[in-house]
Parts: sequence; structure tokens; C-alpha cells
Amino acid sequence: MRPRGAAAALLGLALLGAACAGPGATVKVGAGRLRFVLRDAEARGPAVSGSWDGWAAHPMAAVRPGVYRLDLEVPPGIHRCAVRAGIDRWLAPRGAGARVVPDGWGGENARVEVPAGGRR
Repeated sequence: MRPRGAAAALLGLALLGAACAGPGATVKVGAGRLRFVLRDAEARGPAVSGSWDGWAAHPMAAVRPGVYRLDLEVPPGIHRCAVRAGIDRWLAPRGAGARVVPDGWGGENARVEVPAGGRR
């Protein structure tokens, strides 16, 4: 049975959205924590680096083919960060609480403000 009318239109929009959703990185800011997700079937050696520890590389774990995740505890404050998706391919993660800023080398970083963690 083929969908008709509104059902067909909704199905078409859903398929178009899935087709347009390309590779990308997101960051979710929490109290003393950052969660990074990379969706990229072509990623090789994905990792996260940031100003909180001198830009050390933190490898991301595959959660399913083409999707990687990393949860990090970081000190409170304003930090810059980027996700490495390949040898020379860096992405500024997007998300609520993240602002894309120039990295000083012709690329982009994300600027995030991490609130203090713990219970009050």
C-alpha cells in the first residue's frame, strides 16, 4: 500500500531530512561535563581537543557505524574545542551553549561556557 495525501507528504519530508542530514559534530554542555557526538561515516580516528587541557586529543568511541561519542569532565569556565574527524579535518561542534568562533588558523572552534558541577 502506498501512502497518499498528507501521509505521503510527511514521509517525503522525513526522507528529505534524512538525506540532507550530513556529517557533523554536536556538543551538549552540562555542569562540569561536555558530551560530544560525531555523525560521520567517513571519520577516521575521531577525537576531541580543547583548551581545558592544552588541546590534548581524547579519542571518541563508536556507538554504531558512523556515530561516535565522548563524555568529558572539564573544569568550569569558558573553553574552546573542536572535533577531529580525519587527519586534517576538524569540525566546530554545534549545540545549545556553543558558539562558533574563528580558530586563528582559518578554521573554526566552538566556544562553550561550562558551569560548575556538583550538588548544592
